[in-house]
Amino acid sequence: MMIQLLTFKKMRKFLLVCATACLYSGAAMAQLLLPESVSQALQKAGIDQKDVAIVVVDAEPGGKSWLLHNEQAMMNPASVIKLVTTYAALDILGPGYTWKTGVFADGPVENGVLQGSLYIRGSGDPSMTADRLRDLLLEVRAAGIQNIRDNLVIDRSVYAIPEVAPGAFDGEPFRPYNVRPDALLVNYKSIVLIFNPSLATAGGQIPIVSDPPLTGVQLDSHVTVGDQRQCGDWQKTLSADFSDPLHIRIKGTFPLVCGNKRWYVAYAEPSSYALRVTGGLWQQLGGDVQGRVTTGTVPPGARLVAVGESKSMAEVVRDVNKFSNNVMAQSVFLALALPDQKGLLSSAAVSSPATLEQARQRVAAWWSQQLPRLTPPVMDNGSGLSRSESIAAISLAGMLQSVWHSAVMPEYVSSLPIAGVDGTMRRSNAQASAHIKTGSMNGVVARAGYVVGNNGQRRVIVFLINSPKSYAAKEALDALIDWSASF
Repeated sequence: MMIQLLTFKKMRKFLLVCATACLYSGAAMAQLLLPESVSQALQKAGIDQKDVAIVVVDAEPGGKSWLLHNEQAMMNPASVIKLVTTYAALDILGPGYTWKTGVFADGPVENGVLQGSLYIRGSGDPSMTADRLRDLLLEVRAAGIQNIRDNLVIDRSVYAIPEVAPGAFDGEPFRPYNVRPDALLVNYKSIVLIFNPSLATAGGQIPIVSDPPLTGVQLDSHVTVGDQRQCGDWQKTLSADFSDPLHIRIKGTFPLVCGNKRWYVAYAEPSSYALRVTGGLWQQLGGDVQGRVTTGTVPPGARLVAVGESKSMAEVVRDVNKFSNNVMAQSVFLALALPDQKGLLSSAAVSSPATLEQARQRVAAWWSQQLPRLTPPVMDNGSGLSRSESIAAISLAGMLQSVWHSAVMPEYVSSLPIAGVDGTMRRSNAQASAHIKTGSMNGVVARAGYVVGNNGQRRVIVFLINSPKSYAAKEALDALIDWSASF
């Protein structure tokens, strides 16, 4: 068994080195001019070819390089950088890795009342929803704690990350994609406003429900049934004021033809979201807190009363890549710097909280070991919601080749959106069979993944565009995918 294990490790190392060294083995045969369908689409969009980087190579290390263009240029990949984050996480932590959220008590229970405080230590779980938090609190109640004499405390000490204003990136603080990571991240710090016109009053007033319940937050609604014959962009007929975190105001009209709709909004005061949702859920379950819902740390000697376990890393990576979830990607990135999850279920203080710099160093060390001959990416927060992250198309292609022979290939490839079918590629007009990660932000659009050729052979494709006209590149992106599958 030991001999077989060593042989496997050596073989894997050989394949990884080959993935980098052999990228240019067929470069002499690689097409240098862009395919006509792609160049025409770029010209139509007003995008200069110097602002484009493309690599199309066989997925098999040592296979043919079909197209190389500006492949060494360091480009901003937007959300395509999530491919690096998720591969590193699967390879380092494993597909079965889970986050564990511990609940602790620091006093005895008398007649259902905890004579002390209850502590919830966040673990950085990116898959924590209000429903799962509710289930965790139900476990606490099943353990005999019905009410809390002192405080309900949220422990965020596993992270040491700077506070960033939610609108700092693009001035859109209420967009869910701008939510930042949190040690106790619940529902992506977002609320959902539920519109149901069938419940309108005789006067045409539509009741709006906010979920999950947030302690101290009031919803003031003055929305009436509209007479529009089409649903269209129904949010345009509404005026919403989210600036006061304690008072959400909505007015306007809502088309009856729309039926039930949900509006997802990032909460205006993200730092207090976990406190408000935890307090709201505890109250909803019939619990009482005589003290405050506040932040703090688990004291030494507190006993563990309940544990909430996350989805597996493989499941989380699927959500990250299929739907390009930024805050989940940043949580996965930070997981590379977290202390051991089992240790978080001890009442001992967190001695080494995760930082973004530690996560960057972990990825850099992993890259230098696994892909030593390829220029490493510049990582920031691991999600692509950054102007400083960059990677060369040839480096990303080499990484995708190494994935093809890795133990996590099935989980990784299946996490990518399928062209024309699901995730962020569901509206693609590409006809090829392809698993492709997308990326886009102002001035950037990108695609990278795997395409099946006419001969059934898998090919790696990377297409990065950094141009003021990138928003017009959809036709060119689909054209390259279809060209890559045409031979």
